Amino acid sequence: MNTEPDPRLDAHGNPLPLSPCPKCGSPNDAATSCDETDPEEKARPVPGDVTVCIRCAAILQFTETMAVKEVQLEELDADDDTKFQLRRLQQHVRRIDWKKE
Repeated sequence: MNTEPDPRLDAHGNPLPLSPCPKCGSPNDAATSCDETDPEEKARPVPGDVTVCIRCAAILQFTETMAVKEVQLEELDADDDTKFQLRRLQQHVRRIDWKKE
């Protein structure tokens, strides 16, 4: 039995809306937690949480309607470790060769 939280649901168990990345237009309808210390029931996004576009590495923040908007790293009210982790995620995403698909 799979105990992982469904990446297509928000913290209330509602489906995440299909929300295009404001930077590249790539459709986003899922989010995966990178916080291994977070209990499974809290691993789903809530408004204000941030994510990284899997296509262009833009930093995105969930709005009240769970759509995404682009934000700059400097704008975030986040600790240094969170900002570091976001930069690492951006580096990994930028290494993906989408032309191989």
